[in-house]
Amino acid sequence: MIAPYFYPEIGGAEFAAYEVSRRLAARGHRVTVVTKHFGELPPREVLHGVEVHRVRALDVKGVRSLSALPGMLARSLSLSDGYHLVHAHIPYPSAFIAYLLRRARGVPYVVTSQGSELLDYPEERPLRLLKPLTGAALRGAEHVHVISRALRRSVVENFGVEPGRVSVIPNGVDLEMFNPRRRRELWEERVVLSVSRLTPKNGLEHLIRAMKLVLERQDCRLVIAGEGELRPALEALVRRLGLEGKVSFTGWVRYEQVPELLASSHVFARPSLTEGLGTAFLEAMACGVPVVGTRVSGIVDIVRHGYNGLLVSPGRVEEIAEAILRLLEDEELRERLIGNALEFVRDYSWDEITTRYEEMYRRVLEAGA
Repeated sequence: MIAPYFYPEIGGAEFAAYEVSRRLAARGHRVTVVTKHFGELPPREVLHGVEVHRVRALDVKGVRSLSALPGMLARSLSLSDGYHLVHAHIPYPSAFIAYLLRRARGVPYVVTSQGSELLDYPEERPLRLLKPLTGAALRGAEHVHVISRALRRSVVENFGVEPGRVSVIPNGVDLEMFNPRRRRELWEERVVLSVSRLTPKNGLEHLIRAMKLVLERQDCRLVIAGEGELRPALEALVRRLGLEGKVSFTGWVRYEQVPELLASSHVFARPSLTEGLGTAFLEAMACGVPVVGTRVSGIVDIVRHGYNGLLVSPGRVEEIAEAILRLLEDEELRERLIGNALEFVRDYSWDEITTRYEEMYRRVLEAGA
């Protein structure tokens, strides 16, 4: 596995690589991860049977991956003997490294994309400059794995990958960690929760503006858990709207804290402008919290309007507010959505997802043989 970030870093791609790696190791596979780090993490350790190698990178926005690329390539080359397959998580820089390994050592590789390289994330627009290299790395792979149908279309239409070499396997959920047993039947106050990086693509400005309308009818509070470059601007917006005391920011939270936050909430909302999949929605569903999402890219793969959640148009503040109010005011609707979501999310356990990874690997290796 080659991954730009790995546990204990938090994010959909990081946890996908971590959860699948440790389950593959538990099933008897030999798994090694090469990644980068900035802080005090050890350069080598074994986590749940997975050998993790970390290469130090510069903690400077815009050059983190570039600064780590030579070291990650050298480490990958030194470890590549005896491995049947390389799995590159995220095209840049992982797929570039895998492509060079393929040329140097002949080891076949699979690439996973979670979204930022294939969808137009506002904060990732510099990645457009790498589109020719990204396309070469994707087309050079034995197989490409994406987490939603929207990403599959992008891989095929925008990067020229043959449809037969693309698989859709979503991210999963740890159903032991995220489960309805944590759900509190009584809340001291009604809480709308958003677990999100504070970046433009997640539409948090629209959520804050929607809360201004929600509070005209319901007394509740918005909690935004996460960190990112938009935090000062979002906090300024809260002050301008006079929502101090009704909107709070937790800052960065450990992944292990997320289930407790969900258990304390009445509604989960993230009005994303674009999304690779939206694993946070699955986690909320698994905890028995009804969700509000937007009709964009990967979210429509997992949130079905009126069945296991509510969908609104991206950027439409009034629609966001009305969806939140429906979940706060209509108990019958809430319980129906919660029940359907708990049934739906069973198919997204990490054990099931790992089995699908194994099947993908087996097809790739058999085709190569």
